[in-house]
Amino acid sequence: LYRLTRAQDALNKISDDFISDNISGGVIDFETLKKQPLDIQIRVLQKMISYVGGDNKHYPPKLERVEEIVATIKPSQSATLHGCLISVSKDGNSLEVKRA
Repeated sequence: LYRLTRAQDALNKISDDFISDNISGGVIDFETLKKQPLDIQIRVLQKMISYVGGDNKHYPPKLERVEEIVATIKPSQSATLHGCLISVSKDGNSLEVKRA
């Protein structure tokens, strides 16, 4: 259990650092995000949705749905989750999370 907690703490730290280094006004560089390991992509998007969605702090977005969005979203596409609109720009350069 201790090892699992350590790994989870490390993943959270990496995703938090990635967000602080790469986000501006709810927009993140989509190409840079897609170069990250899958678990980091999922955590970054989940944290962005939780922050923007705001009202549901005790109920984070469903992990299965976040995983599905990370796996399938492409340029010019969007999805909604947790009161947020998640969209990728037409040129594929940016991913934006905003209130729906």
